[in-house]
Amino acid sequence: PSLVPGGPTSGDLRNLQVFEDTPIGTLVYTLTGRDPEGSRLLYTISGDYFSVNSVTGEITLIKRLDRETRDEIDVVITIQDEPVRETRENLIPFRRVIRVLDRNDNAPEFSDQSYTFRVPETEPAGQTVFTGVSLTDKDTGPNSQVQLRCTDESSPDACDTFEIFAERRGEGTYRGLVTLKKALNYEERNSYNLIVEAVDAGEDRILSSTSSIYVQVEDVQDQNPDRK
Repeated sequence: PSLVPGGPTSGDLRNLQVFEDTPIGTLVYTLTGRDPEGSRLLYTISGDYFSVNSVTGEITLIKRLDRETRDEIDVVITIQDEPVRETRENLIPFRRVIRVLDRNDNAPEFSDQSYTFRVPETEPAGQTVFTGVSLTDKDTGPNSQVQLRCTDESSPDACDTFEIFAERRGEGTYRGLVTLKKALNYEERNSYNLIVEAVDAGEDRILSSTSSIYVQVEDVQDQNPDRK
């Protein structure tokens, strides 16, 4: 017996790919074999994730997938023919790798729920004043691409004074850079609270998370004493 390339469900088994959110019980592929003598064929598949109907060759998912835990599943498929007269049955194994495809099921995660830093009031506009924000997204591809923004929930004037953007360090790994948009004045405002949102670029849905950044403005001797 031999395995015929392709099948009525999912194309070539050598390139079988299954999304990680595929429901349990879904038919993902139908094996098609042939035997020169025309004998009936029986099918088996190894592992915990899939089962196969021994007669029809229909492969179904029987265990939940999670690409972040396992992105490839190795299986061994066997085809066995029924013996003819006094001949022994033939058992043919095939090893295949089934790829698990990503869905956007993980929101970006900040390393901390809140951050704090200090900045002198004399720091010039345009300067990067904080690089301590870090975040990750466990998905892959576009689903792991993250942008940062200062939200309206921030303290007054915070988003007009500071800007934050995500610097990519690797797939799904980012550093948040806080830059100063305009001059500070300790005598007018000595602290800011930025509520920052991280938003991914999910293809099927968009996920987000928030963190806060508390900024303390340091006083610098820049005022002449009053004369009376």
